[in-house]
Amino acid sequence: MTMPADAGAVATGRRWRRWLLPACLLASLAFNVFLGSILVGRLTHDRARGEPWMIASLREFTEKLSPGMREAARESFRARRPALARERQELRDARFAVARALTAEPFDSAAATRAFERLREATGAISRTTQEAIVEAAARLPAETRRELVERAPRLSRQPRP
Repeated sequence: MTMPADAGAVATGRRWRRWLLPACLLASLAFNVFLGSILVGRLTHDRARGEPWMIASLREFTEKLSPGMREAARESFRARRPALARERQELRDARFAVARALTAEPFDSAAATRAFERLREATGAISRTTQEAIVEAAARLPAETRRELVERAPRLSRQPRP
């Protein structure tokens, strides 16, 4: 007994459809897991993420200070909030400029060099402003509290390797 030519096409079509639903369900599950992980990451990330480590360190430190000392330390940052917001945006823009320069076709070495220079300048600007705020805040704190600040900021208290 021979099968008609259309019967082979029908059998192939059925096999394809038999795997279509499980494949779609698997793709949907993978997409939902991906979106769920993004949402969970956004909801549970560190509030200081994206900020220079000095700001995050000072924020963590000031939460453990007495209310009077906490307010004195925060004042130095409040005074610089507009400048820090502007510099943070410039830093983000500079990072995107570097990414664009590195992925551009055709690649332009001079544009990539300029983008990295802009990134260095943006990093330096936000670091300067943050350091000024820390110096001003530290001037208002007792010596013991300043020592605790350094001990809680591992990057500051780490000894250089010989």
